[in-house]
Amino acid sequence: MGIFTVLCTPLCLLFFFLCLKAAFSSSIHASSLSAAHLCSHEEALALLQFKASFSINFIASNPDLCEHYYTKPYSKTESWKEGIDCCSWDGVSCENVIGHVIALDLSCSLLFGTFPSNSTLFLLKNLQSLNLAFNDFRLSKIPPEISQFTRLKHLDVSSSRFLGQVPAEIAHLPKLVSLNLSNHYDSSHLILETTTFKNLVHNLSEVRELDLRGVNMTSVNPRFFMNLSSSLTTLDLFNSGLRGNFPNSIFHFPNLKNFYLSGEPNLTIDLPSSNWSSPLQRLYLGDMDCGRRLPESIGDLKSLQYLCLICNLEVSIPASIGKLRQLTSLYLCLNNLSGEIPSSLANLTQLSDLDLSNNQFSGPIPTSIGNLRQLTRLALYSNDLSGEIPSSLANLTQLSDLDLSHNQFSGLIPASIGNLRQLTRLALYSNNLSGEIPSSLTNLSQLTFLHLSNNQFFGPIPASIGNLQQLTGLALYSNNLSGQITPSLANLTQLSDLDLSHNQFSGPIPFHAIRFSKLMHLDLSYNLLNGTLPPWIFTLPLLEYFYLNHNQFQGQISQFQQNSLTHIDLVICVGAILSSFELQASDFRTTLRNEPFLQLFHSLYVYPLTVSLSWKRNLFVRVELRKDDADVRRQPSEAMYPREPGLSLQKWAHMQVAEELFLLPYLLGSFQLSEPFLQKSNGWMNHCWINLLITLKG
Repeated sequence: MGIFTVLCTPLCLLFFFLCLKAAFSSSIHASSLSAAHLCSHEEALALLQFKASFSINFIASNPDLCEHYYTKPYSKTESWKEGIDCCSWDGVSCENVIGHVIALDLSCSLLFGTFPSNSTLFLLKNLQSLNLAFNDFRLSKIPPEISQFTRLKHLDVSSSRFLGQVPAEIAHLPKLVSLNLSNHYDSSHLILETTTFKNLVHNLSEVRELDLRGVNMTSVNPRFFMNLSSSLTTLDLFNSGLRGNFPNSIFHFPNLKNFYLSGEPNLTIDLPSSNWSSPLQRLYLGDMDCGRRLPESIGDLKSLQYLCLICNLEVSIPASIGKLRQLTSLYLCLNNLSGEIPSSLANLTQLSDLDLSNNQFSGPIPTSIGNLRQLTRLALYSNDLSGEIPSSLANLTQLSDLDLSHNQFSGLIPASIGNLRQLTRLALYSNNLSGEIPSSLTNLSQLTFLHLSNNQFFGPIPASIGNLQQLTGLALYSNNLSGQITPSLANLTQLSDLDLSHNQFSGPIPFHAIRFSKLMHLDLSYNLLNGTLPPWIFTLPLLEYFYLNHNQFQGQISQFQQNSLTHIDLVICVGAILSSFELQASDFRTTLRNEPFLQLFHSLYVYPLTVSLSWKRNLFVRVELRKDDADVRRQPSEAMYPREPGLSLQKWAHMQVAEELFLLPYLLGSFQLSEPFLQKSNGWMNHCWINLLITLKG
């Protein structure tokens, strides 16, 4: 329908990556110390030669990820110039007595080029912190010479397109406190072999933060992680190809605060069933097997602030989860949890994000959920929840995103929902809600997305809906709404998606195109709308999907005045006078395979239909029969097509029309679908529809 549902997983991932990067960047960033002495000439020269090894390219640093994790990308080396103290250069920090360069932060610096193994960077013998994250080193290997940084405490080469084996020499950096080899956004991967990893674990006795996200570790036995330093505070093993059983003794590391393990379908880990006392603050386990059951011992993690478990959990949520009083984010989505939502969740008064979507929860929403006054997002969609929507949700005045879709809620929308003035997204579709759409919803002036489809709402659209001037998506399809479409919709100038289909709206289309310059998807199909088609519809500059089928419109369409349309669906009902469709001013396109196409639905009662083309194109034609408006796309039928320019349609018998497209080379002129064509269709009564799919190419 052109309007989509946001799933929980991306939000889970975004939150923990942000937290993880904050942890790493805080330790890797060296304080800029005032330089009592100028940096040495040799070190300045080494840096200038390093700068000369690379070009500056704006595609080298992903701007979105850089701004999330570090800073907006820019060329830090632009300030590196002869005659200026290198201790004042961007990204360079010096020791404040002798002036040695001790820290280099070139993250998100747009560096582009292969990383030389003889880089002059290795002349900086006093370097303690090196951050090369989010550059593009063109699938270089990490040079073994990195072992020359014997004083290095912090090393970050994440997402800089290094490739191949992690050098064994990386284990010869005994002072490392943090090591980040992660890969966040492309398909290039480092490989960490068993021997190198065992040496790294053995030698890095001081390591506290270890980020191996996206590093290929398929040969590493998970039990080797138990030899890591007891000082470990952060461990990220997301998407590392680990297999087998990960020892749950990792949960008893005395200083572990952040643990991320996900994207490992061949890995299992059992959650501790008792005595789970731990300083854990953030725990993410996803896309793996974590024992099927959430144990009562989860309540022992009194320091936990962030919990995301997407690992095929079953049964119910234990009441002990209410003991996690420091929790701000709880994601238990995409599991098989069942039973009622425990009322003990109401104890989590610091919670800002609660996602229990895509489970099998049943029963009502506990009214005590109104105690969670810090909530900004509540996602309970795709469950079996029932009963009425509790009016206590009105207490959640910080809420910006409320999604209760795909459940069994019934009754009315509480008028008090209109008190949620911070709400930007409201999704209540695919329930059994009824009554009129409450006018109180139009108090939600910050709303950008309103989806109430697939319910039993009746009556008119409230005229006050025009107050929601921030709306970009409005979906009210598949209800029992009636009356004329309110002209106040014309106030919604930010709309890109409007779907009022499958209702009982009547009368003409009341609004004007000049207000809808951003509209991309318009669906008014399956209503009782009538009158002529307003010409402005065909001038919308961004319109891609346009469905007016199964109404009572009359009139003639001459041409489209824009070039974004990819789908049009027009079933003109009995008595309509549409007889031709001019394509000469149109350029139909689609992002799918870059193949332009036009889709027409047309009733047999107004045949013949003439489709006129005024320029050469390669053309695909598909004719599809529907009996009594039922989808019969898998039935064989007959179709015709013009084999030469200007000729009538020829017979092409028994095509599987729903699954095949046929090329008509360089058609020029006109062709017709006529009554004799319908008569040649064996076994079909007169009450059937034709779906003519035309694809223009070339």
